[in-house]
Amino acid sequence: MKIINSTENSEIKYLKRLQESGGFRKEERKFLIEGPPSIKSLLERGIRPLQVYISSEMMGDADYFHKSCEQFSIPVTELSAKCYMKISVVETPQGLAALFAFPEPDAENILQNKEGLFLCCHGIQDPGNMGAMIRTADAAGASAVIAIPPSVSFYNPKTVRASAGSILSLPCIELEEAEFITVIKKRRINLYAAVPREGAPFHLARFQRPLCILIGSEAHGLPEWIQSRAKLVTIPMRNAVESLNAAVSAAILLYQASRENGK
Repeated sequence: MKIINSTENSEIKYLKRLQESGGFRKEERKFLIEGPPSIKSLLERGIRPLQVYISSEMMGDADYFHKSCEQFSIPVTELSAKCYMKISVVETPQGLAALFAFPEPDAENILQNKEGLFLCCHGIQDPGNMGAMIRTADAAGASAVIAIPPSVSFYNPKTVRASAGSILSLPCIELEEAEFITVIKKRRINLYAAVPREGAPFHLARFQRPLCILIGSEAHGLPEWIQSRAKLVTIPMRNAVESLNAAVSAAILLYQASRENGK
């Protein structure tokens, strides 16, 4: 097992850059996940990291992770507490991180699923919201999450953390607007756009698969070009509440669509 004690080590600098630079992550096609719960969940689901980093000074009992990594031939590097703090973006780090390659989902194959339930995020820029939406879509049995610019990257560290590991168990696909329109037409996917007013009440809407639920940013909502191609759905709100959190709206609509289709 390799041990790193110096914060000037080239590998520490590399990991720190991965955490801090979206452009570098995209170039390298790699990202870090931190925290025992997420990493344990992924290992139990058979999703293997490229490398695991453990700080025994911070973590204490790491026997489970050492044994799991040995069982599946996953390289382990021991870091000093100072080194781990250098690569962590968590306020209270627990001394465990894993390096993963970007998944490369086959969008064409995934989106041809005639029973597909998709979530499309348009312009979602809050990484916590994006991560929560990925996690909820995974829990609700969605087939994939689609992001249209200017949405935050799926692999932003805060998005990754909020997804609680679902970033690697559910296909996440980035599409430009033109690509999205083309694939929707080609696959005859039914669109349901969440709007704060004047849509059909969500519990009365008839969700027909394959379907895609569209969620816009809380600041700007969905653009007209999307709304004009979709059935508008509204979640009724009392007392003149302006809008719901984007992740909450996604959760309500995903579970409603799942329930209606008996999934």
